[in-house]
Amino acid sequence: VELAEMAELDIGLHCCQPDCNQLDFLPICCQGCHRVFCREHASLTLHACPQEFVVPGPACETPPTTSPSNLQREANCAACDRLIAAPIQCAACGAFVCVAHRFSDSHPCERWQRPVGEQDPAAAVSKSKLSDDLLEQLRQADSRKSAEPAKPHRLRQPGQERKERQLALMKLRLSAVGDKSVPQADRVYFMVQPDIQKQQQQPLPVFFSRHWPVGKATDSLAARLGVPPVRKLQQQQSTADQRLSLLPLAGADSNSMPGAPLPAGDSLATCLQRGNFAEGDRLLLTYWPSVPDLLAVCS
Repeated sequence: VELAEMAELDIGLHCCQPDCNQLDFLPICCQGCHRVFCREHASLTLHACPQEFVVPGPACETPPTTSPSNLQREANCAACDRLIAAPIQCAACGAFVCVAHRFSDSHPCERWQRPVGEQDPAAAVSKSKLSDDLLEQLRQADSRKSAEPAKPHRLRQPGQERKERQLALMKLRLSAVGDKSVPQADRVYFMVQPDIQKQQQQPLPVFFSRHWPVGKATDSLAARLGVPPVRKLQQQQSTADQRLSLLPLAGADSNSMPGAPLPAGDSLATCLQRGNFAEGDRLLLTYWPSVPDLLAVCS
């Protein structure tokens, strides 16, 4: 019986941690100080081992061959100059870029070429801004007209307006200037209001051939006024072309709202047949963006 009791008492060891001294049946021997501890104090830091060391393992037998020179090097993005830990190298030019500028058209790639027919975004923004400015000028002119006090309306007799138009057309024919080689039967007369300089210009009575395209008429006016038919407007990083255009004015007032520009390729006779304006009316001569559709650019 005594041997059995002694065998039971010899099972396990007490933890060497002074504040623990727990009897542990599976004690752990510290490889630093060679004392035994329970599982709660077996860690080198938990029992403040005076011989703390790194436990050897597979990593110590086969140390890693990776060195800082073998790691992926950091680089600054060629587009945004941001330091990137894992840069991407462009396959075309070899520049290191970030994820946001990994495509050739999003960073200054030396070998990338814009596809045929694709418009430069900067040029599109410049044309859109230019169109917005022109539309804003038209809106301001319309608001000034609306703010003016309404003139008392006078009742006109039937046919009076027609007689007034015929009389104004006769006066216009007496003072109009133009190409004298145009036959009298082919001449059409208009009062052109230039709006191509900062200072206000006087209306110019002119005549053209009804068979002329609108573009030829504007070129004739450009030569007479000494201004270029096309001018370039610098916008940010691109250049927008503006061409002299003729816009019909709704009334005789200088602040009248102009209509849409006359197509440069259509003849004056074709434009008159549409009925948007008539011979003897006022036309606004101004620079207009050379885009196919102003509304398409603004949308």
